[in-house]
Amino acid sequence: MNLRKGYLYSLALTATALTGSLTLSANAAPTGWALEPQQSRLDIQLTDHRQAGNTLTRMQAAPISGTINARGDIDIPLSLNQLDVVAQLPPMLTQKALKQGTKHIQGHIDPAVLSELAPNKSTTTTVKLWDPAHHPDSRQITTTPVQLTRLNDGLIQMTTSSPVTVDISPLLRQDNAPLITNLLGYQQLDNHAQVTFHGTLRTQG
Repeated sequence: MNLRKGYLYSLALTATALTGSLTLSANAAPTGWALEPQQSRLDIQLTDHRQAGNTLTRMQAAPISGTINARGDIDIPLSLNQLDVVAQLPPMLTQKALKQGTKHIQGHIDPAVLSELAPNKSTTTTVKLWDPAHHPDSRQITTTPVQLTRLNDGLIQMTTSSPVTVDISPLLRQDNAPLITNLLGYQQLDNHAQVTFHGTLRTQG
């Protein structure tokens, strides 16, 4: 009887320890991640087709906010006032440009890759991105590799490993787009831009 009681007691202790361990793990699991706006940006490269030949032009969008929930769903809102070149426009045109509203880039990343990355370690994973303006059954999905580096327990640095090709033709078809691009000195921008993302994620929860 004593041996049986001791055995049952050991089982009870083991079960209690496992339960406590699972509880701690559940509590430690992040509920999501949020971009640090002042440490996140988009570097954009476009081709301007000129009579004298093609010219590469660069601009930057910052600060960038956005979230990744516990399931790995990405949502990044973008607006024209985040572009550094907008500051070169007259205030009246700037206000008109900002009325175009906010666009969202959505996507997905494996959340386990983020939560299991050890401090001071790096890894490369794949992120899927899409424009939610497209119908879910026909939207185009872009797959791109990103490098992740755990800076500390709460911060992860994320950088696209190579530029992502983005279709900007809807922006160029807006009513005020020709006037704005001409004022900025562009002649005929290509419909596609090369975009590189640099950001810092902070653990939430």
